Amino acid sequence: MTDSPSMVVLTCVCGQKMKIPEDALGRTFKCVRCGAHTKSGGDNTTPLAPAPQAVEPPVDRLELQPEDTPPAQEPIGQLLIDGGVITEEQLNDALAKQRTQGGKTFELLIALGHLDKDKLHDFLSRQPGIAAIDLSRCNISPDLVKLVPKKLAVENLVLPIDQLGKLLTVAMACPLDTGTIATLEQATGLRVKGMLCRLEDIHAAVQKYYPDRSRVDLSPSSFDNILGSTEGAKEKVDEKILVWSGIYVTDEQRKALLESIVPEESLDLIARRLEREVAFGPFLLRVANSELFGMPGQVDSVPMAVAVLGKDGVVQVLEELVEPVTARIAEPLMPFYEQALLNAEIARGLAQLGKGMGENAAFALGMLGEMGRIALVSLSPMKYKRIKLGLYGDELVAMEERFFTLNHCKAGAAAAESWHFPMHTVRALRHYVEPEAFEETGYPSRLLKLAVFLAHADAEGVSAILSEQADLVAALKLAAPDVAKVVETARNTLTESMEKTDV
Repeated sequence: MTDSPSMVVLTCVCGQKMKIPEDALGRTFKCVRCGAHTKSGGDNTTPLAPAPQAVEPPVDRLELQPEDTPPAQEPIGQLLIDGGVITEEQLNDALAKQRTQGGKTFELLIALGHLDKDKLHDFLSRQPGIAAIDLSRCNISPDLVKLVPKKLAVENLVLPIDQLGKLLTVAMACPLDTGTIATLEQATGLRVKGMLCRLEDIHAAVQKYYPDRSRVDLSPSSFDNILGSTEGAKEKVDEKILVWSGIYVTDEQRKALLESIVPEESLDLIARRLEREVAFGPFLLRVANSELFGMPGQVDSVPMAVAVLGKDGVVQVLEELVEPVTARIAEPLMPFYEQALLNAEIARGLAQLGKGMGENAAFALGMLGEMGRIALVSLSPMKYKRIKLGLYGDELVAMEERFFTLNHCKAGAAAAESWHFPMHTVRALRHYVEPEAFEETGYPSRLLKLAVFLAHADAEGVSAILSEQADLVAALKLAAPDVAKVVETARNTLTESMEKTDV
């Protein structure tokens, strides 16, 4: 039996300790924590204590690298050399400065004049797996900013821009800065994905979003204490809508959805099933329109969202991003989900008749027509109970503004805009009760108004609605008898669906 080789401890710049063979001194190793390349020997290497239980805690092994690999405190250093952007001498110059004053490798390279910030951005934007973002297009909520402490954001030049469940997306000048990402994950308890932005933009954004300011309570529990008559209260309601999660799926529903996604089934069939899941559909739209997929403002239907995400993506959303709620929390929302589904069925039928927009987009728009009400109910179910369930149109808007200082149209539009939904969807949600008063709303808002009004009418009331809204029916180029047939078909479809669910 041969003796085990003597071991020494190599300490990376990030603080990670790793065991290496003593006879490997002078060779370069890659840190298992931050990815930095560190040459062993000197102050960073110490003998391993002979007694295992004595001083040193367990340490991980390093990944052995070729001896000619230049040292770098971040993977970006070697990547820039391989890409011909900087030379080995320039990197060593930056690393020497880093050892005396600290700092990021890429920032030191820029400060020393070895690297142009625009060239860095262009180089990183061409790397596989790195997505870029324009910070000027981001509307970041106060609660999102609070996820990352000011000191951490300022020192590392990072800014949170989106959160989907346990995944936090941050803007960074260098998404390959794995050390910063690891620090963020430890500080937030979330998985962190970095997106590329220009250095000057992240500097300006950090200064904008992290000034000294008083903390504001935006927790849902404080919502019921808001008085309905003050401007300050209105601002709090608006802020709460912007940080509203938008999803109330129970654990049982989540498991059922996961079980329904059969690998052998076509993506189209999965999409058709998921678009009727009104508690989950808006969240899928939110994910697909997020900056993560590079299509903000473009995805206007659940089938399109499923196509963007793919089967694996939908499963990942359900497994990692959906945070289930209890049945007690979800129960007050059920009447509004049923209403949303009827709105959607009627909207699809009207779109098939008028051909003014795609039927999938029309279905999603009808479903989203209840999103503002669901937001207000979820934030304050006791207060919303004061509003009669069957109200719609001007009567509903007036009652909501009396109790909440804003109505479901503005609430739904605010949420949709903060989630990067298409602007025609945002405008339709905001103005559908009075589409004739806003020229820019066009076909979608008129379609949504007729669908919602018809969905709230009973069988005998459909004729009255069609008579009252004759101008709207004409503007959509529809015939009243055909519209009445659409409503009947939609109600029958919904009844059959509910009966199957009950069985």
